[in-house]
Amino acid sequence: MTATIQADDGDELSVHTCHLFEEEMVVRLELSNDSYEDSGEFDWISLTPDQARALGEALIAAADAIQPAALKVCN
Repeated sequence: MTATIQADDGDELSVHTCHLFEEEMVVRLELSNDSYEDSGEFDWISLTPDQARALGEALIAAADAIQPAALKVCN
């Protein structure tokens, strides 16, 4: 599984599932931007499934906190 998100500033965040060992899977986040490709800044991290879920929940909570209630769509 791979998903890619393109930010307005040119940053691209890719999410990959990686099978390291028979019993170990991780989620790998990769950040790329041609303007600072070799700067030594964060370019990837690996997360356990639980860490990836916690990050997802934190991102959703942050997005919900800054999105005006009037723009939320009711289902």
